[in-house]
Amino acid sequence: MVEGVNGPDFVPFHESVFHKGAGEGPPTPWHQDGRTHWSADGESLAQLDGTGETHGFNPNVSWSHCTPQNCLWVLPGSQRRWLLADGGSFPKATEVVPEAVPVLMGPGDCAMVDRSSLRGSYRNHSPERRVTMVLGYHKRSSAVGVSTNNVHAFKSPGGGNIKEITYSEDYVLQRTRMIPLAIDARRQFYPDETPYTYRGAYSGNALWDEQTRAEIAAPGDEYWQRDITL
Repeated sequence: MVEGVNGPDFVPFHESVFHKGAGEGPPTPWHQDGRTHWSADGESLAQLDGTGETHGFNPNVSWSHCTPQNCLWVLPGSQRRWLLADGGSFPKATEVVPEAVPVLMGPGDCAMVDRSSLRGSYRNHSPERRVTMVLGYHKRSSAVGVSTNNVHAFKSPGGGNIKEITYSEDYVLQRTRMIPLAIDARRQFYPDETPYTYRGAYSGNALWDEQTRAEIAAPGDEYWQRDITL
């Protein structure tokens, strides 16, 4: 699925579990993730034919029922222009955006969300919690060499953590290694499946074992410290 959007040389962005508690889950403010790939006047550099620089997309996998009361809402077409350009702003967290649509899912469903799109969720007053696994992927060509403020390469993203960075080829190659490692881990667990063949570049070997686990979890050099915010 990711290769169909970003091409075979796709790279990771970030992974996290999103939990919005039943009856008490706070709102998620309206926002657009992308900061780097806009023109000077706020137009998207991503082209309709799939070319151009992009901010990637998030496959959101649901572990619960996502209803209008607890789910993510997205404004279709908003990925074409940055709302913060020319002194603009995002809607307030409690504001109803009339054209926005709910991302309705059941357990096991997956929604693909453009990271440049305007989206948010309201306070969850419903009796059902929302739990989703948020993944993310970029085109390698949109990541290598980009300078930005990384807010995701932390154990707990948010809270004012920011890292100024330029993504080197080596930085991206090390982060991308997690894709073939995940493929090999699944191959060992499901030996009767035909594993996916990743054709992108990465550093290190692609064998999942205890030595590799120690390498990617070394204190101070964990794999998630190379998450890629664009």
